[in-house]
Amino acid sequence: MSELPKGWVKANVGDLAVGIRSGFPSGRHNAAGIGIPHLRPMNVSRVGAIDLTDTKSVDPSAGVLRLERGDVLFNNTNSLELVGKTAVFDKVGNFAFSNHMTSVRFYPDCDPRFMARQLHYLWMAGGLRHLISNHVNQASIPGSRLGNEVELRVAPTNEQKRIVEAIDEAFSKLDAGEAGLQKVRQQLKQLRSSVLDAAVTGRLVPPDAHSIAIGGPVLGAEPQSMRSLGINDLPDSWSVTSLGSISTMSLGKMLDGKKQTGLYPTPYLRNINVRWFRFDLETVPTMDISPDEFPRVSLVSGDLVVCEGGEPGRCAVWDGPAFAIQKALHRVRPKEGVSSRYLALVIRWWSQRDAFDGFITGTTIKHIPKEKLRLLPIPLPSDEEQLRIVQEVERQFSFLEAAERAVEAGMLRSAGLRRAILKAAFEGHLVPQDPTDEPAAVLLERIRAERLASDGAKPKKTREKVSK
Repeated sequence: MSELPKGWVKANVGDLAVGIRSGFPSGRHNAAGIGIPHLRPMNVSRVGAIDLTDTKSVDPSAGVLRLERGDVLFNNTNSLELVGKTAVFDKVGNFAFSNHMTSVRFYPDCDPRFMARQLHYLWMAGGLRHLISNHVNQASIPGSRLGNEVELRVAPTNEQKRIVEAIDEAFSKLDAGEAGLQKVRQQLKQLRSSVLDAAVTGRLVPPDAHSIAIGGPVLGAEPQSMRSLGINDLPDSWSVTSLGSISTMSLGKMLDGKKQTGLYPTPYLRNINVRWFRFDLETVPTMDISPDEFPRVSLVSGDLVVCEGGEPGRCAVWDGPAFAIQKALHRVRPKEGVSSRYLALVIRWWSQRDAFDGFITGTTIKHIPKEKLRLLPIPLPSDEEQLRIVQEVERQFSFLEAAERAVEAGMLRSAGLRRAILKAAFEGHLVPQDPTDEPAAVLLERIRAERLASDGAKPKKTREKVSK
């Protein structure tokens, strides 16, 4: 940051704090949901606010530490990118907090909103990264390091309040703009679903009145009996068939580390490489696949690749040279007259419907085995109509994707404005200074005196830089 404004000082968090505490272990939640709310790192949002959308409860008799209004909550343990998110606790009532969070209570005349905003800005700007240590697959900043090694810029008390008010005013406008963008994002998601629904039920393009689709009914049922599965009022020229009756299906090769000889290193696709309607080939591993085995576990252009686990059903059409796949992926090779791109649209449509759960096995780890995938009902028009449907979906999706990119760009601009506002605030450029304000150095000396008077301890030596 720039040089300190006149009347400001630098001080460590611990020099400004009455107390620094860690919270209550999150593994002791009350399963019945009875007790007091227990805040976790996820309850501090990326914009530095307390979010009570999803809270757990703990038994109030368990000796948990309570929060008071004005306490500053700092995420001390989380994924690397989220350690340091900070918000001031501004709620009413009894609340506990996780041991993955640190609560800081500042001395009077240290506006907790000013301190919380500054800590959050340090997180946003990457100013805390040098303090992070690894902790069992998570990153952490212990309370001791927060207190002793995180340096804050301290403005005069009255200027702190003016800065916070200016930040809140600017952020309220950004909040309103982001809420509008989020609403647009949700509407675009609904439009995507509507396009898919129209595509799969024959309402997106005019049907071919004189064409006949291949395939037959599922398990001997007529199309009108498919209403229980969410397929209603199909065009007369369509049939309802099963995925297994209009394609051949197989799984890829199982990876067995003990059998890897290095004789036939072959690139292969994993579940993670398959996204909706596209492939991510940034990281592609290899395993031994002999030339004789390769055709059985590989793709050809036009094959549909469907995830067996992870997000069951996620799929994309392969459009490239022969390429191997792992056993976690289904290879669906459509029969003549069936478009793999149309099938991908149908599977995506199914994945968004409650009835799709009937084809999934497992609770904690969900899968769609081949036996279930084969039974997936497919509303099927003629091959010409499949082509027109795919083209129209792709045309409409291209418009929606452009709108989604515009929304994302707006969200990124808003995030950049937040950082710019905070940067200006803590460099002393957001509000005018008042020469009659008490300098922050006087505040710091008062804190030292109060600490000495309260516990008789030798005051800490503060590394401070005062702008006179």
